[in-house]
Amino acid sequence: MGRAAGRSVDPKLLAFLTLAYSAFRLGRATLAAQLLDGPGGEAARLHRRVEDYAGRLARHVAATC
Repeated sequence: MGRAAGRSVDPKLLAFLTLAYSAFRLGRATLAAQLLDGPGGEAARLHRRVEDYAGRLARHVAATC
């Protein structure tokens, strides 16, 4: 990624941005799941996304601490 742009990538910045983006996606999926809560395929899909993003965020936190 950085090489294509001719610039080096700061690993600490990349780790922070990855963590922040995972937290953002977790929050977004959580809010959407709450709005659509009830029977139906979309709510169930969003709840699975919440679990997925929560797991990703936990792994990112564990890897950076």
